[in-house]
Amino acid sequence: MKLGSASNLNKLIFYEIEYLNFGRMNLIHFLHRKGFQIEFRIPYKDQYKRSFAFWNSVYRVVTKQEIQQTFPSEKKTIGNGECFALFNESKSSEFCERKNVSVMEFDSQHDFQDYYQRTRDYIVAIKPGEVETIVTNTVSGLYENSVGKFVYHLQYCMYKDQQVQLSYDQFIELITNDWVKIGNANGPDALSLLLDLKDYMAGVSTIKDIKERLFRLQELDLVRQSFDSENSEDTGRNRMKRYMLNPFRTFAFLHTERYSVTIKQLIDLVGELERLCQYLLPNETELMSVNTYMERWQEVLQTIDEGDDKKVWEKIFNKRFPDDWKFEVPEFLQLIYLTASRYDKAESRILSLSLMQEKILQSNPKNALHMTNVTQMNFPEEHSNSLSAFFTHSELKEIIQAVNSQMRNILLHSLWVDYTVEESFSELGIYQLYNILSNYEGSVKFSWIKNLHDNGLRNIYLEILADLYTNGEVSKYRTHEEFTMFQMPDQQKSSQVPHRKELSGKIPGVYWLNHDFCSKKFFLTTFIDQEPIYEQEFHHQFLFSKIGKLFSISKSERDSFRNYIFPMFPHWTFTKKENLIDMEYQTTLRKYKNYENVSYPKELKSLQILRSVYRENRRTKARNQYRRDRDFNDKEVLQQFGENINSFNVKAEPGNHCKMCQYLNSCSEGWFAIDNNNN
Repeated sequence: MKLGSASNLNKLIFYEIEYLNFGRMNLIHFLHRKGFQIEFRIPYKDQYKRSFAFWNSVYRVVTKQEIQQTFPSEKKTIGNGECFALFNESKSSEFCERKNVSVMEFDSQHDFQDYYQRTRDYIVAIKPGEVETIVTNTVSGLYENSVGKFVYHLQYCMYKDQQVQLSYDQFIELITNDWVKIGNANGPDALSLLLDLKDYMAGVSTIKDIKERLFRLQELDLVRQSFDSENSEDTGRNRMKRYMLNPFRTFAFLHTERYSVTIKQLIDLVGELERLCQYLLPNETELMSVNTYMERWQEVLQTIDEGDDKKVWEKIFNKRFPDDWKFEVPEFLQLIYLTASRYDKAESRILSLSLMQEKILQSNPKNALHMTNVTQMNFPEEHSNSLSAFFTHSELKEIIQAVNSQMRNILLHSLWVDYTVEESFSELGIYQLYNILSNYEGSVKFSWIKNLHDNGLRNIYLEILADLYTNGEVSKYRTHEEFTMFQMPDQQKSSQVPHRKELSGKIPGVYWLNHDFCSKKFFLTTFIDQEPIYEQEFHHQFLFSKIGKLFSISKSERDSFRNYIFPMFPHWTFTKKENLIDMEYQTTLRKYKNYENVSYPKELKSLQILRSVYRENRRTKARNQYRRDRDFNDKEVLQQFGENINSFNVKAEPGNHCKMCQYLNSCSEGWFAIDNNNN
């Protein structure tokens, strides 16, 4: 209905407008000039000036009169919220008028998520977006799936100079979805390999760069395969023997059995992604019809398996636009996101404080009104919608005063209101607490979530509310964990660890070197992985330096290693690779140890323990045995190992050596460098 369509409409009433600003105040002035009588209705109690300070400060400027003149003094009554209101006036109350107030604390985000799934509370939150991600585990469900993810992350790519330009992180997001598949391989299967290659891909900026790195990696894998093939008659399928004759097996990303795709398949998937990006990303300055561009998306979408996610995007790409609409790529994608926003129907039960009044008016006694995320840093809220990002209110005032216009006084008044709201905004939070306590008919709750923010602290107002209404009690919510009870097997009657005689002579001497440091590391390397496998870039640099030193005994060998192996590590500069080898201790490849039918370099110990440093009062039996030029005698080390293992556990022995351990990130007992400094 148009404002002027009813002849008897002459008054407009604005009810509890908290977020007045320059634009809204100008609209009110416009309506007033058109002949409408303007009336503001705000909450105010003269006896509680501090609780209603925001309304007094703002509407004294809006109406240009004292609030007491606008609202006659009301008769003083005792009602809900009085304890809190009197506290704000530095007065005490003889009794607590509400018994259904709770103050809560959640020790973790998981605790709040569990509470959210079990409660029927109306939940309002300061910065609701932060709490929303806890309870939904998603920001936008439309894009957080294997179909929508590709559409979203394509905006961060650019097709320029015949190259698809993107970061490696965006490359991972684009390739690990249902759009990219070829033969028996598909994008999501490549995720684990791509993550392990993150350091190897350092510095790439185009898909062409990534393909070149993968070609180098394929050559490095051929080196690894050639070692295995050359020694296959001696090693068979024994992984211990393969490692002892092939030092390149220490690099994790060369173990193709760890991944769902091979390096060759990954190269094919990258080629398919490049084709898709070139098809869906025309040249940066190329204009194209919107409908033609949408048809391209429809064509590619048909290659994806049927599902609910696909159906939504089919509706989006089937949308028709005027035939004369022609855009460049950035505008195309923004149009797609705008169209898709109509289909993103995710509804949240986490409301902002601006919607709290709606729940107060509804006041369902069966549901509690719950204000959460009340921390010291974010409550009371700060004004976040400044009038200008470039000019202060004073500068805007000077600009308006310089204009000779009949509107100048109106604009100055609107600017004054905007300034007052921003300056007084922190006082609004005090009223919002009082409003909940005073006007909501059901029970009310206030809470905060620990560890949601760095250095987050419980808000002082939670302490005050607890003292006023709950005798100082701040209740902690505990997640309701469901456990299945089972009978723990008797360790005495359970299956026994293999007898030492069964292991005697079955483990190469070089493997026992790990046992001098930690029984758990020895167990994982020997029985689980059956060879040392390193995933971290930190370890890879030491591996490269030691392997390079082993293969650089003479100048000609150093030149060969430089010519053939250096190019297979393109993520490091030539100087860095030279320095890594030059700074390594001098070693020899001519001394050997024996294990069954295999002779392996004695210097393999440097790859096995990888700069782990021996300390006094630690075990050294394996090291002492290994130094001797005769077969390894494992009698004493087997006895030591037997003391540290049972049917359920292998003893971890943390220490300074942990920083060189490949299992540090997954070992609950391991020491990081900072832990070692504190011990």
